[in-house]
Amino acid sequence: MNEVLEAKKMEKVKVYDINMKPTEPYIATRKEVHKYGFWHKHFDCWIVRRDIDDDYVMFQLRSDRKSAFKNMLEVSASGHIESHEEVKDGVRELKEELGIDVDFKHLRFLGVFRNIMDIEENGKKEREFCHTYAYECPEQIEDYNLQREEVTGMYEMKISEAIKFFAGDLEKIQIRGYVKGYHKYEEDIKVIYQKDIKTTFVPYFGNYYLRVVLSLKRFLDGEKYIAL
Repeated sequence: MNEVLEAKKMEKVKVYDINMKPTEPYIATRKEVHKYGFWHKHFDCWIVRRDIDDDYVMFQLRSDRKSAFKNMLEVSASGHIESHEEVKDGVRELKEELGIDVDFKHLRFLGVFRNIMDIEENGKKEREFCHTYAYECPEQIEDYNLQREEVTGMYEMKISEAIKFFAGDLEKIQIRGYVKGYHKYEEDIKVIYQKDIKTTFVPYFGNYYLRVVLSLKRFLDGEKYIAL
């Protein structure tokens, strides 16, 4: 196991009940919360980009060094909120994973998503309060400085097509990516079919991805009220 990923297991987080109230044992390691299914806080940030033809949402391609969901697509950047941190400190994940310096005040809060997953692949029990944000970034994905231990690449998807795809009204969708090759990062094009959603995207609870892209569209449209 990579030393960076192994060290993360021992990071400490606060423990909550299902109503997000502190509860015993109050503080536990990441390894413990995933073993016993303790509720804890998580920081998720979805990156979006405007272009002439459409608006885009960014998906992270997880590293093959991960203990679960290897080489699958998920939220642009994310991470656990450590016991000594506040939710706003989670913005550091954008720097750590993607090399992007962002001030928390430039993020838009979308909501808190309760994520429940029992992962057969590694035995983890995920019980996360995902504090979810949107960030509009003008940079192209090929300009990101990716953390190799956790991120294999980044892909972008047109939001207008993403809504139809995750709603089940589009049979397939094409996405453009920038992924790690043998010696350098290279451009990649993928076509994803409806039948492959569960094996291509990290399987968050419920219709998570549809809720996300609808919220991101409202954010980019300048809507005042957004609820994930």
